[in-house]
Amino acid sequence: MPERITDDIFLLQIPLLGGPLKNLNSYLIKSAERNLLIDTGFNRNSCYNAMKSELDALDVDMSRTDIFLTHFHLDHSGLYKRIAHESTITYIGKDDMDIMLDENQLPDIYKFSAVLGLPSFNFEKNVKSNPDIVTKGGDEAILSPVENGCVITVGNRRLEVVHTPGHTPGHMCLFDANDGTMFCGDQIIYDITPNISIWQQMPGALKSYLNGLTYIGSMNVNPALSAHRAPTGNLKERIRELKDHHEKRLSEVFSIVKAQRGLNCYEIASKMAWNIKADCWEEFPPAQQWFATFEAASHLEYLKDCSMVTQNLTDGILVFD
Repeated sequence: MPERITDDIFLLQIPLLGGPLKNLNSYLIKSAERNLLIDTGFNRNSCYNAMKSELDALDVDMSRTDIFLTHFHLDHSGLYKRIAHESTITYIGKDDMDIMLDENQLPDIYKFSAVLGLPSFNFEKNVKSNPDIVTKGGDEAILSPVENGCVITVGNRRLEVVHTPGHTPGHMCLFDANDGTMFCGDQIIYDITPNISIWQQMPGALKSYLNGLTYIGSMNVNPALSAHRAPTGNLKERIRELKDHHEKRLSEVFSIVKAQRGLNCYEIASKMAWNIKADCWEEFPPAQQWFATFEAASHLEYLKDCSMVTQNLTDGILVFD
């Protein structure tokens, strides 16, 4: 059953079967006029059935409900077309909407992953084993792009869109300054660290993410509602933990580069410590090798921008010194 957070906010827990995230925390803001649903889950029957059950329990009429997608990743956006009514407005960050609608997304990712040193077999296994790996486009007519500072009104709530790039280029939070409630998407997760990957569409993803943490930490936020695992926690403490995590990651990556020069992102990721149930790098699931490589690349980009390491393109692959 949905969990009541406040008089008008409800937590809908959508299972993400077979993955480390375990669940999506979707949130519904109810009002007498129109409702707002924040994030949706994968376009899978397990997610759809759970979402439908939760919405039915709250007697939600989708013809009177709009959707806000914190970002384009399909554990957040996958169901939006399946559950939306023709009158539903689906809000999403402009940068993420552009990626979602880009028909060249898959071949572009393939080319970029090769530059990072990811073997082609890894990419192919990911595509075959995970049909949700990238979006398949969408209908622009039912998407409404939002940018930093936009305001969405739901009942008595005036929700300001806060652009927090890093996890994706167009990642957005929603903030109600009246009572301090913030819907954080994947910017803040209390039990695990959000994946921060390198992006062709946005230089400096890790720096942007860390800047977003600092900005949120300066705001009068309480509660900060997360999109995965535990919905709430100690925000200030969690921000410190996330910053410390990335400082340690940067130190680790720097040490690997200096100990063995000329490695690519995939090779550097293989030497990093990961909290994954596998005896060795070769036994990592293909998706986890993928995420690890792209996260290593974001830290290498940060170190390069700080002039702590250099990168060169050798035979079409980035290597680091």
